Amino acid sequence: MQRKNESMFWLNDARLLAATAIIFVHFIQSVGGTLNASLGTLDWWEINFFSAFTMWGVPVFVMISGALLLSTEKEYATPSDFYSRRLSRLGIPILFWTLFYLALTFLKSQILGQSLDLEALGMDVIAGRPYGHMWYLYMVFGLYLFTPFLRKIAKYSSDSEMKLLVAMLMFISFLSVLTHDVKLHHSTIFIFMFPAYLAYFFAGHLIMRTSFSIKTINLLLLILLFGLLTALGSYASAKYGWRTSFHNNFSLTMIPLSISIMLLAKNMHDKFKMGESVRNSLATFTLGAYLIHPVLIGIIVQTRYLGFDMSSFTVLKILILTSLIILLSLIIAYVFSKLPLLRRVI
Repeated sequence: MQRKNESMFWLNDARLLAATAIIFVHFIQSVGGTLNASLGTLDWWEINFFSAFTMWGVPVFVMISGALLLSTEKEYATPSDFYSRRLSRLGIPILFWTLFYLALTFLKSQILGQSLDLEALGMDVIAGRPYGHMWYLYMVFGLYLFTPFLRKIAKYSSDSEMKLLVAMLMFISFLSVLTHDVKLHHSTIFIFMFPAYLAYFFAGHLIMRTSFSIKTINLLLLILLFGLLTALGSYASAKYGWRTSFHNNFSLTMIPLSISIMLLAKNMHDKFKMGESVRNSLATFTLGAYLIHPVLIGIIVQTRYLGFDMSSFTVLKILILTSLIILLSLIIAYVFSKLPLLRRVI
């Protein structure tokens, strides 16, 4: 007898991959800031390659949300029915972690003896950026608000219509980045962030509902190709002063790379039955790990990378320290899940 929702279990693998990739990116950025390596040096290329092959975390997270929230397996009678079931699950973590990171920002300013611009901090909250990574939750909140209406589009659109919609939305988001040289999660009010991510939201639903697939070996080659093109494009952009960023969720190389990762997770889930229950359990703590990991990165940076000299054997040390951050983030999220007052914040 097939387990309930077994067809969706591959999304747990995608969720674990995405959380791991995002933590890698954030830690790599801290190392890059510390090294301040000159363009074209070995350290610069190491940071560049790591970033190029892990920037797809957020697009994959958004596609997972689209696969789940636009699914017709669960029906909602009215928009208010959807909101009552879903928004509270997101609203409580947003409120708690916004207050947590505001308090952390205040505490850091006191310890370091720095002045705190309360007006600027308030504007950051309105913009959905009370702390660097928090923008994602505010962006997803916007997607949730419109999901009851987006579900109708998904339900009544054919596969061919959905493919056309995804292609058009992707093209618009790509053009926005290309012509304005902006990161689409930078805005003055948080509600402006979500429209660009509709492309990935519908793409996740399309991948979920269709039997379309690409052979695993071909997906691996595509990931290698577009990862290399992202790294090389980033070098060319920095060297020649191009305004286009290749390390962007909507760059010409990151779009196919992100979709390839999502398809790979769908292909590979059944290949690794061993440890499936463990992977499914760990996936429930990925949101918590995402919310917690900046604290651990901050501690590691403040302790000078636990004594590691990051100017040599950088790749090995990044792998060791990032693995430690991921492990500790998951453990802390697990502990939170066992505490009655904290389980709802992750």
